[in-house]
Amino acid sequence: MTVKTILFVCTGNTCRSIMAEAIAKQYLAQSKQGKPEIQVISAGTAAIPDEPASEHAQTVLSLFGMNLQGHKARSVRPELIQEADLILVMTQRHKEHILRLVPDAEDKVYLIKEYARENEQQSEKNNEDIIDPFGLPLEYYQACAEELRVFVNKAVDRLLTDIK
Repeated sequence: MTVKTILFVCTGNTCRSIMAEAIAKQYLAQSKQGKPEIQVISAGTAAIPDEPASEHAQTVLSLFGMNLQGHKARSVRPELIQEADLILVMTQRHKEHILRLVPDAEDKVYLIKEYARENEQQSEKNNEDIIDPFGLPLEYYQACAEELRVFVNKAVDRLLTDIK
């Protein structure tokens, strides 16, 4: 069976994308479906290499039983983009950055909400970004993590359906 790779992308790879990666890994581990091999990774468009996950991101995800302690930020590179089967980004600017690096990745890069809502009514079409909690109080990280849980789980479900 071929391994599929999901790449989550945000700006610094210390908040949103690493939270999305951890949420996706936990969801896949708990999934009752016959699971294909899926690798989940993350990167940032302006990441400082080897930065740890933000303290608030670590705190919030620990409440969900996830540990981000060993995380080291990395920058999104053309090789990561080319190797990924699905790239889920937090904002339109992240999508534009990916497409500047690898223009032919257009068929596999989506805003996370866009991909998760593909088969639903697009009632919130103009609110597709995942807001960046970086530097904000803990409650913003909690809200971000809750939003990510909803959309990451829907996105993973869609991917699992699409590859069966």
